[in-house]
Amino acid sequence: MFLKYLFFISLLLSLTSCTSVVLLGTMAIHPTILALKKDRNFKFKHEGYAFEAMIEGVPIIELSNSDEYMALKNYYDKQSTHWRTMKPISGKIVIELKRKYIKEYEIGEIDRSSLKLSYIKLPSDFKELQKIKKNPVVDYGSIVMIGNRVINNSRASKAFPLLMLQEGDVLASGNYIIFMEIKGSKSWDRKNIYVEVRANAKHQKFL
Repeated sequence: MFLKYLFFISLLLSLTSCTSVVLLGTMAIHPTILALKKDRNFKFKHEGYAFEAMIEGVPIIELSNSDEYMALKNYYDKQSTHWRTMKPISGKIVIELKRKYIKEYEIGEIDRSSLKLSYIKLPSDFKELQKIKKNPVVDYGSIVMIGNRVINNSRASKAFPLLMLQEGDVLASGNYIIFMEIKGSKSWDRKNIYVEVRANAKHQKFL
């Protein structure tokens, strides 16, 4: 019985060793993983659940189905867009933030000064949207992204260039993805938000 136990232990150790070799080999094949591992918060789910926000007094809510919006059809990373504004905004970027107390997404006290904003302009012209409806782009091929930036696919980068945004800026009428990143005393989080800007959108204060 003792010999069987020793055999089982040695087998387990050998399997663990093999698994480690395989993992190291995989990391060698994918150097991007090594770069991302340097981020202390690599395991944190950066999906926007650690804080609530409003733009121009309009709440940001979960986006249940990105396929409902034609402007997102050709966007290369629509699967990472989990949020939208409750209604169209008139375009002035005024942000309100509030920390959410959810253990799984706890980021600590919010540092308001750490807020970073950027955006991507999506198709909004009627003819352009109709063209997309008839001939949607299904696949952009291999894409590597770091910090919402496409770093290895020129087609995606040219079609959807990432632009910087400051509070107080005014966006023209159209459809956008706004990236909102915030740091807390424990971790950080970000929201990728689908936003429709309509110059004649009525302002209404939500409680």
